[in-house]
Order: sequence, then C-alpha cells, then structure tokens
Amino acid sequence: MEESIVTQDLPMDNNSNGNSSDCDFRIQKIQELSTPILQSITPDYLINFTYYNTRYFEDRYFINFCNSGKRKVYDDILVRIHTNKLLLIALASGHSLMSKEKDIVEVTFVVNKTDRSNIKTKGKRKLGAREVHPDTILCQVRLDGDSNMFNIRAGVRGYLVEINEQIKKYPNLLKTDPKGNGFLAVMMPKGPLSEIERNVTNMNLIKENFYLEYIKKRAVTE
Repeated sequence: MEESIVTQDLPMDNNSNGNSSDCDFRIQKIQELSTPILQSITPDYLINFTYYNTRYFEDRYFINFCNSGKRKVYDDILVRIHTNKLLLIALASGHSLMSKEKDIVEVTFVVNKTDRSNIKTKGKRKLGAREVHPDTILCQVRLDGDSNMFNIRAGVRGYLVEINEQIKKYPNLLKTDPKGNGFLAVMMPKGPLSEIERNVTNMNLIKENFYLEYIKKRAVTE
C-alpha cells in the first residue's frame, strides 16, 4: 500500500508566488520525505544500536558461593539497574543452574511458608513492599527430572516491589532470557528517595566487564 503525503502544510518557498518554482519546491520536499526507511538507516546507527532491554539498564553482579561436598555452588545474581533506579533481579550467567543441561520446570515463591509473591504496594514510595537482604531466598526452582529445590537469593538489600508472574508459567525463561522476560523480580533500593542513587552505587556489586573476566578465570581454576 502506498503512503499518501499531505502537502498542504509544507512551507512555501520564500521566493515563490504560487508559480512553478513553488511546485518544484514541494516536489523536492516530498522526495526527501519519501526516502525508504531502510535507506535512511546509516551504518553508524546499526553499529551503535542497542535493544530496549539493554538501552536503559546498567548490569551489575552479586557474587556468592558455598561448598557442596567437593564442588562449589555459585549463587551469582544479575542486578539490572534501570535509569529510574529500580532493580531487576535475574540469574547471572555464572550461576550454577546456568551450567546444567536440564530445564527449569518449576518456580515457587513460597519459602518457609511465606509467599514472597503476596505483595501489595501503594504510591511512589511503594508502601507495603517486602524488605529483603542479599542472602534472602526469593524463590526456589526445580530442574526437570530432579526432586531437589534450589534456592535463588536476592543478591541486594532493598524492597521487593513485585515478582515476575510470567516465570511461574514459563520457568525456563530464567535460564533462556535472564536479560529479557526471564527476570525474577523488581526491587527498590533501601533508603530515602534522595539517597537512592548513592545507595545503589555503594552496593557490593561488580560491573559486567569485571564479572565476565572473573568467571573466565574461575572456569580455568576449577
């Protein structure tokens, strides 16, 4: 379907009096507006293009591990800091569950008889949000063919604003799309609104480039 371009609002050429030069001017403007979208995209734009799910976030990482027999179990958490300072919590690429071939088939937010998903918040201050700490267990997950439940921790101190209901229906998104639809929960940093930026900066988190280098070295030593 061809697009129709309304020309009545196009400015008149300064030197035109409704004659052929005015018509030529309008045709020129129409041709400029009719450039195909793909042709209007420059190589620089494509090189620097970022998707919506990375454009407004800064990714930081919480590193945590414990010994389980002869092996270490890594509970690394990805903390995605939005420009509005809300936090998305997800599994980091170095989390032990990410290296397992089996899919995640179950997610439960009921931990120690408390339903973490039962949250009712009010207003900008998110009154009613649940306070959590880095070691707080947000949920438990189960792998296909395994009866054991694995704990997923918050990784940061703050307030649990809401959980991602989608992963209850599609639990393996935790593994396949942690930076997209597979986040665990939305959190708000602890402290007054005026101090949120400082509190986020002071969290015990490392930047993505350092984290990727860290897990490379970790893989070599194991």
